[in-house]
Amino acid sequence: MTPSLESSQEYERYIYSLPSLYPEIESSTLVFIRAGRYIVKITGEVLFKQSLRLKVLQVVDFGRSEILRYSYTIFRAAQFAAPYSRNSRVEGLRLITHSVRPQPDFPARP
Repeated sequence: MTPSLESSQEYERYIYSLPSLYPEIESSTLVFIRAGRYIVKITGEVLFKQSLRLKVLQVVDFGRSEILRYSYTIFRAAQFAAPYSRNSRVEGLRLITHSVRPQPDFPARP
């Protein structure tokens, strides 16, 4: 179960315990970086046993209990040549990206 955004400590424990909570996760390089009293950046990758890699970026404001920015990209790799590490690059076929960012091609509605 995903913790609420009201406790940064609870959310941090959750992020670092993902591999033990979900057996389909092979490894994770997610890091929880404090950028102020309430602002936190979560970034890194999660490698799944099904040759899927999830690249994650979240910026969370725990003072307002709100995710300010996020981006999730899923890759499928034909094979991973080297052991997965924090310094490895995302390689393979990008399947989907989901993020919040301004869309300049679509004017804002009143």
